[in-house]
Amino acid sequence: MSDVDKVLDQILGGVFWMALLIPLGIFGISMLIGVFKKLWPQNAGGGFLHPDQIIMNRIFALGQNGGVRRIDSEKEMHVTVGLRGASIAVLGFACWWYFDGVTNGQLTLSYMDFVMMAAIGYYVVFSWSFSVRYDHDRLWVRDWTFRKKEYDLRELDSMSEQSNGTWRLWFADGRKVEVLKFITQGPDFCADMKERIAHNVAKA
Repeated sequence: MSDVDKVLDQILGGVFWMALLIPLGIFGISMLIGVFKKLWPQNAGGGFLHPDQIIMNRIFALGQNGGVRRIDSEKEMHVTVGLRGASIAVLGFACWWYFDGVTNGQLTLSYMDFVMMAAIGYYVVFSWSFSVRYDHDRLWVRDWTFRKKEYDLRELDSMSEQSNGTWRLWFADGRKVEVLKFITQGPDFCADMKERIAHNVAKA
């Protein structure tokens, strides 16, 4: 076999293996991407969560399987232990960060420091006082102004998960409300609301 034949033989062999391995590689990569998409958690918008978001969601969900307070036929749910604890931890870290930077024993809060501390403190109080209560026809939710508002579940039209950690419920009368996702028995609440929506749609 001449040198030219050897070179041609090597080229043909290389082309054969490339033609074989490239489709197999593409298939293998597509399979791995498909498995990754199924296993890796996604946010409400369909994008993939960052590792820190996954960790925080795990922390916030602690206590989600806790009991529900029942008042006659009503169910009452509160924020999870994980979210409550995390809010306290953030407030504690903010206080430590501020006081650690204090020099000469002088405590001075700038406008932005005050706004930040007030916002964190407000969220701590809100998360500890937040509650959701509902029966077959009515829903009561404590809103961001700490008022408990009543909604007619017979008017519940749709529900979606938001990227800010809440569920948003729309009603046929034009009203809407946001409910914190990390509440005790949160999955049960979500299932109950979807069941109610399906009932309303079938009835319409």
